[in-house]
Amino acid sequence: MKYMFLSIVLFFSSLCLAESVIPLYCTDKDGMDSFGNGVIIADVGKKIIVATCNHLITDVVTVNKFKIEIVEQRPGEDLAFIALDKINGIKPIKISRKQPKNLSNIKIIYYSAHMDVRVELKAKIIGKSVDMFVINAPLVPGCSGGAVIKNGKLVGLISKIFTFNSN
Repeated sequence: MKYMFLSIVLFFSSLCLAESVIPLYCTDKDGMDSFGNGVIIADVGKKIIVATCNHLITDVVTVNKFKIEIVEQRPGEDLAFIALDKINGIKPIKISRKQPKNLSNIKIIYYSAHMDVRVELKAKIIGKSVDMFVINAPLVPGCSGGAVIKNGKLVGLISKIFTFNSN
């Protein structure tokens, strides 16, 4: 049996994101733990603003052991912005204002929930719509909220993973 992994990626055309990808250890109101990623988009005094997937923070009360502060949620876009205590060493990245073309080479960066290590993969865009595109990277649960980069510029966040039998 051969499996193909397809991932849906949110496209950012008007957000100013930073290159800092961070792991998000989430705990919901029932004490259940989950894991994902976020990208630091702003440094606002003692806080940072992090872009992530809305499905990661639904019913979550703490992120990285701190009470979650939700700045904005966009459930229809699976996008959310949260405020966390400041993390030093934030390095901004430029944002692509153009949607990448089909068959473009991209780079994926996320933290793995199972290994707790930073993962960087090369991938290709194999389909797209107005606000999402599909890539051919073998991603794993827990990589949601990871960064998608083209030519050194951020173009989106990992949002969904689809696995299907190609036979």
